[in-house]
Amino acid sequence: MSAHSKGIIVSLRSEKAELTNDLEKIKLALENTISKEGHLNKELLEEKQKVNQLLAKIEKGNYNPSEISKYKIESKNLELRIGYLMNEIERYKKKIDSTENELVASNTELKNIKKTNEDLNTNNLNLNKKLQLVDEKLNRASRLGFSNLEINAFRIKSSGEITQTNKASKTNLIKISFLISENELVPPQNKTFYYQLFDPNNELITHNETTTTGEKIEDYTAISFAHYQNKALKIEKAIPIKDPIPGIYQLKVYDAAKLILTNSFQIN
Repeated sequence: MSAHSKGIIVSLRSEKAELTNDLEKIKLALENTISKEGHLNKELLEEKQKVNQLLAKIEKGNYNPSEISKYKIESKNLELRIGYLMNEIERYKKKIDSTENELVASNTELKNIKKTNEDLNTNNLNLNKKLQLVDEKLNRASRLGFSNLEINAFRIKSSGEITQTNKASKTNLIKISFLISENELVPPQNKTFYYQLFDPNNELITHNETTTTGEKIEDYTAISFAHYQNKALKIEKAIPIKDPIPGIYQLKVYDAAKLILTNSFQIN
């Protein structure tokens, strides 16, 4: 695993632990309030149950960027609702003291709630922007890397012996290889690679290869299949070629419909 990938995984673990710790603090505050106050117990118990449910989901979840983002938003919404109930409790307590104190406290509290809501809205906007940046970084880190595209010409003799050559008159096989990089952030998956080989006249060389469903390939020279399992993987493909002409050949490699590698080679 690259240092960059390890850093991302450590960061996600840290975010999950921090989120769990914050929810445990909220849960403890709820339990303390429930033991002291009776008039809002129903609402507080409902919020406590939601906190427990979210903690259970986080405990069972994976270190998945999208899940962590979703849990953060759920936690923030819970915090807002619980904060509102706590404010209600304080307001009722002040109301009991005296009508005059209630009016003063209510006016002050309304201003505080307005200010708090404004601050929370600002914090939510900032949080959403940060989460979006995290998602963008994770998306970039979760992409497969392709490199080391090599193309060589060979001659298969009647005896079956294969020798490398740079002569067009002797070439009857083109060997292609490239690497898929290791990336533990990418889930294991089946890959289909398509190859376009153009001769010096920019004509596409075709061989009527077929897909796994038996469908003929019309716009490509060849196709290959691989199963990626997070580890570095070398892909190799041999393409027969008949009566090649001297000159520069162009090769393009596609992951499904996406162009991933291109290179050229010359035979004399």
